[in-house]
Amino acid sequence: MPRPDDLRHLRALTFDFDGTLATGRYDFARMRAEVVCLVEEFGLRREELPAGGVLELVAAAAAALPPARAEDFRERAEAAIRAVEIEGARGGRLLPGAAEALERLRAAGYRIGVITRNCRAVVDVILDGRALPRDVLLTREDVTHVKPHPEQILTALRAMGAAPAEAAMVGDHPMDMEAAHRADALPIGVLSGHATEQALRDAGAAFIYADVVALAHDLLHEDSPCPTST
Repeated sequence: MPRPDDLRHLRALTFDFDGTLATGRYDFARMRAEVVCLVEEFGLRREELPAGGVLELVAAAAAALPPARAEDFRERAEAAIRAVEIEGARGGRLLPGAAEALERLRAAGYRIGVITRNCRAVVDVILDGRALPRDVLLTREDVTHVKPHPEQILTALRAMGAAPAEAAMVGDHPMDMEAAHRADALPIGVLSGHATEQALRDAGAAFIYADVVALAHDLLHEDSPCPTST
């Protein structure tokens, strides 16, 4: 089955980790609750801070504190988040066929980047010594701004010597699609996480696949279901 014309220009692929290549059992409600308790301990009101993910909450709270207290807050918040992440990662695993799909794509000449809002320890726990074929891996410790900010994608592409115009961001979450648009890369959604096809479409996914295995089949001219083009 021929791949869509809109994918023929791709030379580099950046992949989200959780929900796209792997899965964990993260207690996000507990993670947020612990950070909110810490926010209140430092004398801030949660409702006065901008809405967003837990990492964005930490950044907003730190920005509202004097520098010395902000550093203390960041360190304690990061420790709380890491503890919950690592606990959830112990029940995690690579998704079936994901590593093999990346290996086949690399063998075919695609440059492969993996980017995640998680800490590196989470990736290490889930991989547990198993190989994850890639040219670059960026966790939140490696950048100043995480997805949906475009920095992670752009940093990965620079490391791989690729331009946004020849790259795609592959992910299971609307924020992956937002990050792709902000980086001027092609947004490709996969349904291996929790987001629905409609949510990915609404976030601007240009193509949607069941998982990275189906995407690899299409890029490599193998037999696979057709993607849906928005």
